[in-house]
Amino acid sequence: MKTAQNFAGILGVLLGAIPLLQYLITGWIGLWTVVLGDAPALPWAYPTVVLVVTGVVVVVLDRREKAG
Repeated sequence: MKTAQNFAGILGVLLGAIPLLQYLITGWIGLWTVVLGDAPALPWAYPTVVLVVTGVVVVVLDRREKAG
């Protein structure tokens, strides 16, 4: 279970936190541009959604580990 938590956390940082900070500082979303194109609507939303989803996954996995 810890491996899944670590994997979700790393994905959250790489695909969520870093691009979001990069967008806030430079206005560019980094590698998300390769996937989404040059000018997606609401470019900050994609890394934010990934960050929130991975955060929820980490919490759910932690609760499942403690419960069982």
